[in-house]
Amino acid sequence: MSELKQLGRYEIVRVLGSGAMGIVYEGLDTSLNRQVAIKTIIKSALVDSEQAADYSKRFMREAQAVARLNHANIVTVYDFGEEGDVAYFVMEFIQGNELKQFIDSGVRFSLSKSLGLMIKLLDALDYAHSQGIVHRDIKPANIMIDKAGKLKLTDFGVVKFVDSQEGTQAGTMVGTPGYMSPEQILGTSVSPKSDIFAAGVVLYQLLTGQKPFTGDGVFAIQQKIVNEEPPPPSSIDANLPPIFDQIISKALAKKPEQRYAHASEFAEDLKRCLSLDASQQSEATPGLTGAAQQADEKTVVTASGSRQAAEKTVVTAKGSPQAIEKTVVTSAVKSGAEEVKAEDVSLDKFLEERAKLDALFADKFTKFITVMFTDLKGSTTIAENEGDLVSRMLIKHQNDIVMPAIKDNNGIFVKSIGDGTLSYFENALDAVRTAVRIQKGMDALNMSKIFRFPVFMRIGMHSGKCVVEEHDIAGDVVNTASRFESAADGGGILLSEDTYNALSDKSEIYCRFVKQVTLKGKKEPFNAYKAFWNPQEIELDKQGKTAEASRDAVAVPAKSPGGKLVWGIAVAVIILLLVFATKFFGSPTTHEESRHSISDSTAPADKSDIQR
Repeated sequence: MSELKQLGRYEIVRVLGSGAMGIVYEGLDTSLNRQVAIKTIIKSALVDSEQAADYSKRFMREAQAVARLNHANIVTVYDFGEEGDVAYFVMEFIQGNELKQFIDSGVRFSLSKSLGLMIKLLDALDYAHSQGIVHRDIKPANIMIDKAGKLKLTDFGVVKFVDSQEGTQAGTMVGTPGYMSPEQILGTSVSPKSDIFAAGVVLYQLLTGQKPFTGDGVFAIQQKIVNEEPPPPSSIDANLPPIFDQIISKALAKKPEQRYAHASEFAEDLKRCLSLDASQQSEATPGLTGAAQQADEKTVVTASGSRQAAEKTVVTAKGSPQAIEKTVVTSAVKSGAEEVKAEDVSLDKFLEERAKLDALFADKFTKFITVMFTDLKGSTTIAENEGDLVSRMLIKHQNDIVMPAIKDNNGIFVKSIGDGTLSYFENALDAVRTAVRIQKGMDALNMSKIFRFPVFMRIGMHSGKCVVEEHDIAGDVVNTASRFESAADGGGILLSEDTYNALSDKSEIYCRFVKQVTLKGKKEPFNAYKAFWNPQEIELDKQGKTAEASRDAVAVPAKSPGGKLVWGIAVAVIILLLVFATKFFGSPTTHEESRHSISDSTAPADKSDIQR
């Protein structure tokens, strides 16, 4: 590809950049003598051999759609075509730099400049989405800033139609790690909200100078995108108003339905922030700091809208807080309505501080985790029948299995609850690995015959944002996980749908949807997934067969008086049947032998015989 000299009527001048799927060249349109940029795509790098025949048709159709896009902040596509294994777009040549170059060089734009660029980007996205096109690869490298400071969105080489049923197949990831939405990573449906997520990542970089999701390698980054919340921007730059924490949180929501519905809504929030920032800058008085500047702001608000009067008051006061305070009070007496405005300002500041505290609380004490509960089935009955000593031995053996499994899989043990345990994991797959290891350990315990009765563990888990303290966790996630444990079968592992979706590798442990469960205190039923750990049960399930419920069918030995009576009656009936069978079908005996035999078997029968 680096030696390419000509594509159609376009001469190749030099290489501008390269990527995983092709190379971008500077070219010359020999017919119009026009400088152009040519984005090449190697078809074989995008699809396998089975899809190659279909790709050309889709590429031409999508290229025609992109070429029809006409927006001031979207690079103009002049032409497109194919030559052999190379498909190409011919676009306007932009004299400028990628946004990535500015960010990588440590350039920090002003807040107003950053918001201005983002608003233009979101306008471009909103227009593309209105035309039924999803970009799918929004990142600083695909955002150009020309010499006049104008933004241009480029590289529509991996676009997808919003309503297309043909594009990327399920399980295929298209995009750039670090900017991909959770649904792109998981290989589920892509929508305009995927572009909104990526735009949120770009805004985060502009505001803080760093990416929201980082890690050692692609897998670690993708894990964080799917499972973790990034630090709020204000925790990185204390000068940022807390409102940006809320905007970023909405743009980077894990679930698409929780993000902005449209790019235009995202842009409107930024426009309001931009207006607020401009208003604050225009009202600030140079040269004043601390209490003096705060007093000056009060004077501006309460001086009946007269900026000139306010400035005159400040100069006359010569920095005296008392003089400024007196002016504020006098102005407030003249206008009760203006006094209300001053109170509103104080309320706004209070609400801003409250929002900031809430954000700091969320950052410090909340995490996206997977909560796991374990519980011994029938432990109360075991304690009643076997006694306290056996019950304590059982719990010790349980802890010997559970505790190392939690620790070895990066889990945090929180506490014991009776004969159960509460723990949590930052990685959902670690939680399921732990549960499988525990059930295999319990199975080995039963095989050892240490106890004369079978012992079964129920395990349930749920994932979500949770309040995490030093020695405890709290929140609805904990309650839901507890109820999933209650709904699990003995020897079973029951996952919520949120935990199943958070699994980074669904092929490692065999899981599938099994039922909907209604949990106490919840209005809507939950989808429940079972994690299989027994190889035989897995094989039967894959074959569509149902394994016999051997675990649940085994009852804990009972020693109640009622149980003894039932067994006594059953034994008596069996003995009578054997006696009568011997009398009528067995070898001949004398009357004395027969009577003696019956007498030895059961006294009531002998008594009735004498009466007869």
